[in-house]
Amino acid sequence: VNLLSQRASIYINSGNYDAASADIDAAIKLKRDSPAPWVEKSVLCFKLFDTDCLISASDQVLTFNPTSPSGYNNRGYGLILKGELDAAIKDLEQAKRLSPNWSYPVNNIALIHILRKEWPKAAVQLEIAKTLTPKAAEIYMNQGLLEIGLGKTDDALISFTKSIEIDP
Repeated sequence: VNLLSQRASIYINSGNYDAASADIDAAIKLKRDSPAPWVEKSVLCFKLFDTDCLISASDQVLTFNPTSPSGYNNRGYGLILKGELDAAIKDLEQAKRLSPNWSYPVNNIALIHILRKEWPKAAVQLEIAKTLTPKAAEIYMNQGLLEIGLGKTDDALISFTKSIEIDP
């Protein structure tokens, strides 16, 4: 199960989503109560922009491992995409508590503040995220969104360019 999940992860990272899906399905069939294939399924669902699948797979991760930061982060991101920001922030705060040095939930909390036009709160979260992971493209993408919200178009272009330089 773990080897299938690891291979699925490699397939996801290389963009071979059909092969990843086949390995994930095989791993789940072999051992439905293992969190590993569900984590990979949530990542695959994220890559495919399948919000319902992302939330469902994250729910499964949390069923088998209720202290999984990635389960809370991924479900929180799915809830952001559905516009359920209050529920999302609860999951993301839990992910942050479980893994305080992980920038993803912090960056996703910043995104919620951006969506709510809570610019100072977003700025604080982005600074924390940049401290945790200075070279994460997603952080600079959100930084650019914040700067657009603040009317700082030139700064936004710099942030978006930095994001692209990190992860084209």
